[in-house]
Amino acid sequence: MSGASAIAFNLLGCLLSYRRHRGTALLSFNNMNCVLLPKQAQITYFHQLKALDTHFKETKLRIMRAYMRLTRERVIVQSLQVEDDFLAMFGDRHAVTVIWPGVSVPPGATPEPRQRRTLLIPVASPQSPHKNFAFIRDTAQMLGPDWTVLVTAPVGAADPGPATNIRFIGPQTREDLFRQYRRASCVLMASTHETVGLPIFEALATDTPVVAYDAPYLRSLQQKFGIQTGLDLAATPDAAKDFILKAASSGSGTVAAQDFRRGEWDKLLEYI
Repeated sequence: MSGASAIAFNLLGCLLSYRRHRGTALLSFNNMNCVLLPKQAQITYFHQLKALDTHFKETKLRIMRAYMRLTRERVIVQSLQVEDDFLAMFGDRHAVTVIWPGVSVPPGATPEPRQRRTLLIPVASPQSPHKNFAFIRDTAQMLGPDWTVLVTAPVGAADPGPATNIRFIGPQTREDLFRQYRRASCVLMASTHETVGLPIFEALATDTPVVAYDAPYLRSLQQKFGIQTGLDLAATPDAAKDFILKAASSGSGTVAAQDFRRGEWDKLLEYI
């Protein structure tokens, strides 16, 4: 479902399935929950960070904001940064719990030889403003024609501008995406807003170095897991270029104080 039909199902239609299966709690992964249930039965997994930024005016985001301002159910978010942003917008109406989702690596993957001077951009919708594609385009241009920059989005999804080394390879299956992670010299993520930035941690889980835009959500996660090597944060395309060149030649792998691959879903048992 999408659009109005998805919203109608989230708010009303899912009650039919809930009653058919005699549910005692409804865990919604769609940022909204069924308004016909008491708040004690509602658990909402909130992962749409754009809804916490009033610069984004999309209709669905306005509906999410209105919903959260009128309801009082229990809410799950992915990081302390998201919790702070959520509370800043909606106050203490909701009981908020931080649950890190973890990272799942497809089993049975075989090692892939690294491709020299290959930069992977795992983004499906580069046209979205928060994906910060201008940062990617400028970095690609600075790297020059010796580098191949692969973007996992359809051809024409964004304007490559003067960067002649950008190739759009289309959306990837999960297995193919992890194959791309393992082949790449480095991964670049330029998002200004993310709840988790899952591709960052997927790439780190394969020991592929990541360079990312220096954004608050990622600084807090880097600190949470004590990531010492493998992840560099860049405030400018010029800094990103330098980090990419350094990361591609170091081969030091990922070192973190805590295992970010492990989720915290056991906390959910406290809700049920």
